[in-house]
Amino acid sequence: MGTIKEVALVAAPAERVWQAVVDFEARPRWSPRVKAARIVGGGPLQVGSRIRLKVDRDQFTSTVVEMRPRERLVLLVKGPGFRVRHIYELYPDGEATKASITGEYGGLIGQLVVRLMRGSVQRDLIDEMEAICRASEAKRPQ
Repeated sequence: MGTIKEVALVAAPAERVWQAVVDFEARPRWSPRVKAARIVGGGPLQVGSRIRLKVDRDQFTSTVVEMRPRERLVLLVKGPGFRVRHIYELYPDGEATKASITGEYGGLIGQLVVRLMRGSVQRDLIDEMEAICRASEAKRPQ
């Protein structure tokens, strides 16, 4: 399994960062690469929810497999020859929050992607973290 991780210190409390992490439908506003995002069937995000995403030209559906509010969210994307888990973790740090996104890439295709396109995959995680930071820091109370 190939693993890539991105970490940032977000200038916002964990509650605001969590809201930015789970508000996928707002992600196109904060990330220029996310063209569309929606929770399939609507409703609040919870274990078992499916999120339909269009990132650049790629479309895929992630399933929420673990969710601990304000702490951890795990999404899973599966397909022939690959299995990708994105793990979002939050750690309060005073007025800020340490946030991480870990991508775990399994299966033959998943491992090849990490081996041959590591820079591109790392850039995807950086873009995602930057979108979460922008959304979290923009929601400061007035």
